[in-house]
Amino acid sequence: GAAEAAEGRGPLKRFLTLMLFTLVGGGLVAAGLVHIMSSRGAAAAPRSTHPDVLSPSIFYEGVATGKYKIERKLGEGAMGVVYEATDQSLGRKVAIKRMGEEIKVNEREKQRFLEEARTVALLHHPGIVEIYTIFEEEDNIYLVFEHVDGVTLDKALDKEGRLPWDRVRKMFGEAASALTYAHSKNVVHRDLKLANIMLSGEGGVKVMDFGLAYRARESMARMSNAEVVGSPAYMAPEQEMGDSSVRSDVYSLGVCLYEALTGVLPFQGPDFHQQKTRRSYQRLTAAVPGLPAGADAVLDRCLDPDPEKRYASAEDFGRALDALV
Repeated sequence: GAAEAAEGRGPLKRFLTLMLFTLVGGGLVAAGLVHIMSSRGAAAAPRSTHPDVLSPSIFYEGVATGKYKIERKLGEGAMGVVYEATDQSLGRKVAIKRMGEEIKVNEREKQRFLEEARTVALLHHPGIVEIYTIFEEEDNIYLVFEHVDGVTLDKALDKEGRLPWDRVRKMFGEAASALTYAHSKNVVHRDLKLANIMLSGEGGVKVMDFGLAYRARESMARMSNAEVVGSPAYMAPEQEMGDSSVRSDVYSLGVCLYEALTGVLPFQGPDFHQQKTRRSYQRLTAAVPGLPAGADAVLDRCLDPDPEKRYASAEDFGRALDALV
């Protein structure tokens, strides 16, 4: 009788054990599903960010969340927003530019811009603001730049009115050296102006935005069927026809030189083209008494409406500037 009772309890025990494992397993599966669904719900929730403070989680760069910690907003223009940030993996300050909407409207335009940015990122020179990396996140394009403690030349001019000859000669010699290097790598700036020349805290000069702002504006103009517009007061006459070269950068450098020394632009507009072709500007030595005797000749050659009559290179311009005493 005892053996029969034990034999009867065997199947019951196996049944109860199986039921227990089934219930425990089902509970674990249910818990897993709840976790997945709650995670999806959280991911779908819209993330609210203050326009001046970006969530660091935006900056994955395909490597790790929070690679860049946003410190503050530095500025905003038609081409995008610039933030000061810290690269937390390297412990260094950087500037991050989130490009404007016009770049991402059209895939072809976006690829043109990225191609240009990658070319500029290959430039490594002490007188050029370096691009460290380029990445896309959540349909936005970000450029990570070298951070420069200093001010742009236009801001320095706002404060000082105009700059003394010795200082200008040194600054523009450095800018010409940076352009000479870029031109040797087949990169033309196309949008040189005082706002694109940085004065660092150490007193050096750094040129920035090689071709990128121009490319972004070009994309915007194509998308809106408008004329391609750069910075009319600084552009060489041939750039209005879409022709940019080393010599058009030399022209823009001449405009910047004139503005830095006099505090005003050589061409005031509104008909910039006519003023440039007629060379309607006040002589440099008449505007600023006490300049070296050859200053007018150097500037006149930079601002010649015929590209073939200008300095053939930024290096030639730098040498002519250096020869003025």
